[in-house]
Amino acid sequence: MPALLREHTWWLTSFDRHPDDYTYSQAQWKLEMSMMYARWAQKRLQQQGQESGVRPECGEPMTSAPSDMIEIHELRVFAQMYRIEEGELEILLRLPYLHPRRLTLTIRHADWWFWEDDEQLRFEADWLENVGQALSSSTREVVIELETLSRKKAQLDHVAAHIARNWFFRRRDGVVLFGDVSGNSNELSTWRGASSWAGQRWVRDETSPGTIDYCIIAVPFRLRNMVEKRGGEIDSRFHTMPYTPHQMRVTAPGERLAEQGWVACDMEGR
Repeated sequence: MPALLREHTWWLTSFDRHPDDYTYSQAQWKLEMSMMYARWAQKRLQQQGQESGVRPECGEPMTSAPSDMIEIHELRVFAQMYRIEEGELEILLRLPYLHPRRLTLTIRHADWWFWEDDEQLRFEADWLENVGQALSSSTREVVIELETLSRKKAQLDHVAAHIARNWFFRRRDGVVLFGDVSGNSNELSTWRGASSWAGQRWVRDETSPGTIDYCIIAVPFRLRNMVEKRGGEIDSRFHTMPYTPHQMRVTAPGERLAEQGWVACDMEGR
């Protein structure tokens, strides 16, 4: 059995979109240190198992050599669109020691292209093939988590439905992760937050003074048996179908609000 680490979080964003104390190099160093410790701990367990003849973690006889792969339960990546399209998610996933069981890619309201101008939601697809080829054989699930304003939920529904029906991830070992083409596996959630950020109050998007309502849809991609076990449907053509970015890209229909989005405010949002 491989060793297992818990969640790791990365930001592929500009400096003002991630925690003040976060740096890419520091995150990479922390992950490398975690891997070194996990390998040391796994080696100790293997030695104990060889001495006793059983696997310490499960009490089963030692019949074969255990894997030296260190798996991560979940890798959560917050990313802006331009960083994804420039290939940075692929670069991250190709780190030789990175083996997530689940990858969650989160696109927040302010990560969409031209959100400041209230542009329609759109998602390019040229990056999908390379990200799929970068996925470890340990990855059983990819979740695309999309957030936007509640008033743009119809646009988000359109994007999420298109993604579930038309996207797939073919891992480096050739195994395909499928969306549920019925859309029934998509999960909706909502939350409410402050409308002020970085000295600007986004009055255009307020649902009440100082407040903005958001909605989130999570679109999962899983192994075929996992989708079908949950009552979902897959498109079996994706086993061999080539990637077609021009058909897989999506732009939601909708009208943008023309008025200026923000007014200046102090640090307390006034």
